[in-house]
Amino acid sequence: MKQFFEGFPKDLEEAATMDGASRLRFDSGLAQPDYGPAPLKWTTRARAVRAGSGPVVAQAFADIAALSASTSDGTLVLTGIPNFVTVFGCDSLISSWFLLDAAPQVAAATLRHLGAHQGRVFDTFRQEEPGKIPHEVRLGELSRMNDVPFARYYGTTDATMLYVIVLAELVARTGDTALARELEPRWRAAVNWIRAALGPDGLVRYPAARDGKGLTHTCWKDSDDSESYGDGRLATGQIAVVEIQGYTIAALRAAADDPAATIDRLFWNDRLGLHVNAVDADGRQCDTATSNPGHLLWSGVLTGARARQVADRMLQADLWTGWGMRTLSATEAPYKPLSFHNGSVWPHDTAIFAAGLLRYGLATQSAQVTHALTDHAAQQPGFQLPELCGGHARGSGIPPLVHVETCRPQAWAAAAMVWVALQAA
Repeated sequence: MKQFFEGFPKDLEEAATMDGASRLRFDSGLAQPDYGPAPLKWTTRARAVRAGSGPVVAQAFADIAALSASTSDGTLVLTGIPNFVTVFGCDSLISSWFLLDAAPQVAAATLRHLGAHQGRVFDTFRQEEPGKIPHEVRLGELSRMNDVPFARYYGTTDATMLYVIVLAELVARTGDTALARELEPRWRAAVNWIRAALGPDGLVRYPAARDGKGLTHTCWKDSDDSESYGDGRLATGQIAVVEIQGYTIAALRAAADDPAATIDRLFWNDRLGLHVNAVDADGRQCDTATSNPGHLLWSGVLTGARARQVADRMLQADLWTGWGMRTLSATEAPYKPLSFHNGSVWPHDTAIFAAGLLRYGLATQSAQVTHALTDHAAQQPGFQLPELCGGHARGSGIPPLVHVETCRPQAWAAAAMVWVALQAA
């Protein structure tokens, strides 16, 4: 210790060794996150499910508790450990939706927290726009130096729609109209942003090209190679991703403003027997079979007949692994089972599909999907659903291998399993 303190001011050395214990404290005037420990208030139904659960469900509840944090806006759930110990727009809102019947205060806190950081000005570096809900808020060194835009980053095209959807569902389930009144300036600004984002063709697009400091794709599949044509070429330019169109219609319906939707006309592909993942600026389809159309069922924007057709197609072996939905069909040129978004399985994505099946009364198919997720978790160390795993087929002899960059615990995977447990109860 003596060598360590050589050259330090005498009073600093004395303060550090006072009473034989180190008392050095390094402080900063820069803003710090206000996250602190917080016990969750589970609903009566959730407590009963947790008490009677096996190890898979118990681990999911434990993961959500481990990720919960107290803030000035209430108790919310951070995204994942070790890489994403913060609040993300899309991730946090979807996690909140899964937890609506188990811990509705999480959604309320998340809506307040994201609303407090809602965009107010136009800033191309941060991709901020008035009314836009942020993608993430971080306070690392690169963010503070403005070398990267993530201190307050708005590179998301879906979070603003999800903000309106989750608020509407929370109020519908809890009757908390006071929260809707409190957040009225926020959700009205969000709806105005959505309306302004609609193009002449009625679609919401984003530019799939950035300066290298932000995200190339601002949908939930945000890896650089997540959007491609059937021949394997990557899509560029102005991209309209299919699930975002579903979110858009659902959000505007919640705001009593339902536009004429043309999802089937623009996104349906007879060869695939499914909606394509995206269309480019020229209206050309990114003609690959993916898990994204499952989000259209969750949004409730399809006819009953089309929903049944999508459900049957998505449960075919090229997309359905027996553990969950592949993000990209095994028959497509870019397919790689251990990629990030080109053939891997994301449990939250699969659970969204299951919830969509329930919306359309397809209970048998939904049970097939939720049982697979439970089996998947049972195969994992500690019975913990990962953020994502490989897309190898069940019965292939290869288990659901955890992706090398996965977070564990991870909020929307754990929240998905809590939702599964409540559906089975």
